[in-house]
Amino acid sequence: MSGMEADSACDRSQQSAIKQQLRTNTQQAVDEGVFGVPSYAVPNAKQPDEEDEVFFGSDQWPFVEDMLNGTDPITPAHHELWKGLPRGAERRR
Repeated sequence: MSGMEADSACDRSQQSAIKQQLRTNTQQAVDEGVFGVPSYAVPNAKQPDEEDEVFFGSDQWPFVEDMLNGTDPITPAHHELWKGLPRGAERRR
């Protein structure tokens, strides 16, 4: 990014409409379970009626690919088993 482009981006970031769009996008991400960057909300090829699966981190691409191809090794039975386990962390709101 050249200096002029950076200046323009900084100027635009102060505009009310840009700030509001950032707030809206951030709230949508939180509502969809995103908790960091980069995060990916991916549809489940095997269960298209289910909610999207959220993956966090750039090292997750092999798992994203599995989910998109319907070759995810994690089954609904795994999810049911894991639902009964205590959570290790909770997001504060």
